[in-house]
Amino acid sequence: SVPGVGGRSQRCPVGHGLSQYLVPWAGDFTCDACGQELAEGCSAWSCAQCRLDLCWRCVPAPPLQEALEDTAAAEAPGRPVASPDVMRTGDNSLLQALLPAQAEQE
Repeated sequence: SVPGVGGRSQRCPVGHGLSQYLVPWAGDFTCDACGQELAEGCSAWSCAQCRLDLCWRCVPAPPLQEALEDTAAAEAPGRPVASPDVMRTGDNSLLQALLPAQAEQE
């Protein structure tokens, strides 16, 4: 897995761990989120279970739930916090929802 913010692992929209790799050759690798062709030697991330490849721009940030848990734990130590499963959708619809938000931020 690829380190994320605070040492957490990067995850696909369904919650599986992503593996970072270097694209071995040009022409056969495309980001499944934005459609960009991945150049030889560039970093990309893959989810084996979802059969998903992502470029560096489309890799999701660590789940929002983890950030919320950190905030809640700091504000109210010892208080229970919702499970990360609450945030998961079980399909790739989250990825599609994130793409317009990423485009607006750029």
